Amino acid sequence: MHFNDPEVRELKYGALLHDFGKAGVRESVIVKEKKLTAGGLENIQYRIWLSQEKLCTIALRKQLQIYRSDNAVESEMQIINAEAEADIKLLNELFATIVEENEPGILKEYNKEMLDKISGYNFEALISMN
Repeated sequence: MHFNDPEVRELKYGALLHDFGKAGVRESVIVKEKKLTAGGLENIQYRIWLSQEKLCTIALRKQLQIYRSDNAVESEMQIINAEAEADIKLLNELFATIVEENEPGILKEYNKEMLDKISGYNFEALISMN
């Protein structure tokens, strides 16, 4: 990479201003062991648990509907269970990724893939279901 003189000057000023901006920030914000507070991580864990409970409830409702319709087919039950288990597993993987990435450091390549996978997950549908 090659920078011309004006670009080098801008980089120097940017670096100085960046460090200068830290002067008004509390030390606890700049220097911390983890990226999330303990309460923040517990909040995420609780929300994931709630989502998993919701998935189980949804699966049970679907199974109950099938039983009530007198068309209970074992393969349908297995599909419902497999879908719920896959979503619950994904949420467990999500939380494991969050815990791992909560440590100071650079985002690991395999976690980038996990975050991409999760970004395509439709959490809104889960939240909006009764």
